[in-house]
Amino acid sequence: MKNILIVSGEASGDIHAGDVMMYLNKLDQNIKFFGIGGKCSIENNIDLLHNISETAVVGFFEVIKKLFSLKKIFSNVIKVSKEKKPAFAILIDYPAFNLRLAKRLKKLGIPVIWYIAPQVWAWKESRVIKMKEYISDLIVIFSFEVAFFKTHNIETKYFGHPLQKKIADYKTTHPNLKKDTKKTIAYFPGSRKNEVKKHLPILIKLINTLGDKYYHIISVSDNIEISEITKYQNVSNFNVSEDNYDLLNNSDFAIIKSGTTTIEATLFSLPFCVIYKTSKLSYLIAKLFSQIKFIAMPNILTNSYVVNEFIQSNMTVDNLKKQVSKFLNDDYRIETIDKLNKIFPKSEINTPKLIAKFIFDKYLI
Repeated sequence: MKNILIVSGEASGDIHAGDVMMYLNKLDQNIKFFGIGGKCSIENNIDLLHNISETAVVGFFEVIKKLFSLKKIFSNVIKVSKEKKPAFAILIDYPAFNLRLAKRLKKLGIPVIWYIAPQVWAWKESRVIKMKEYISDLIVIFSFEVAFFKTHNIETKYFGHPLQKKIADYKTTHPNLKKDTKKTIAYFPGSRKNEVKKHLPILIKLINTLGDKYYHIISVSDNIEISEITKYQNVSNFNVSEDNYDLLNNSDFAIIKSGTTTIEATLFSLPFCVIYKTSKLSYLIAKLFSQIKFIAMPNILTNSYVVNEFIQSNMTVDNLKKQVSKFLNDDYRIETIDKLNKIFPKSEINTPKLIAKFIFDKYLI
């Protein structure tokens, strides 16, 4: 049996971890995964040391509050790695934790494959030096990252974006079922508890302001207790969904917390706007170090406002209500969909399968 350490610290990384694990298990049945993950990793038989519900946190101040528990988790991962002696480690995104982990793993003689590069092109470019020192192989998901890392003398592997084929396959087998003329608005408050705490009260006020003219459906992430959402149903009229793809596929418009879901909505050709609200301290520090002017990936990839962003004090009920009203205009809606459809080349690359094959050929044969 070959032990492999795999670490994804939040929900988006867990999705990609699960896909790679699935294909690696098909290539080699003598693999045993252990590490940090969520629902998708569990479905692929990980020996779970810690759930992403323990590790998913964002913002400087918010991280400081969880620093003690994160240090305990880090120490436990190192302890178990020394015992199990994995053939290699697959670290997925989650840079603040995983860069420190990569350093320790290298000292233990454990090769590190980093899948989904830290966004050092957006901020903290100094991390590149550490990446070059501690990482054996870097796998990126955006084509422009290949050139960026090459300027830093780091060779990368690029197999396409992992969600392209996944969502293309989903749409083939799950046609849009919406026939009602009443519009459906999807709300994605986030996959971390502190994000939901910041975003949901404002979204509830928006739902109450918009009223029954629309269907309102709120997404519930795997690592969020559904009661944290449904407790608002006594003051607001909405439904909940635990199936993001079904919700994205059958909605007319979405309000989405900045993150992976913005890529998914883009690939579903669903018009949306982006929200983000954090503590004032975290926001000020992020603004100080940020090297880009956008936070939504469609905007970053095109260097333009494909979708509107409502950040911090701009995330208000009035601003969001105006944005919803704009999408009642068919011309505006069609124009936005056209822009979204041009962002990703229509590729059928099966990214997770190709990544698994690369890892198998280099590290497991």
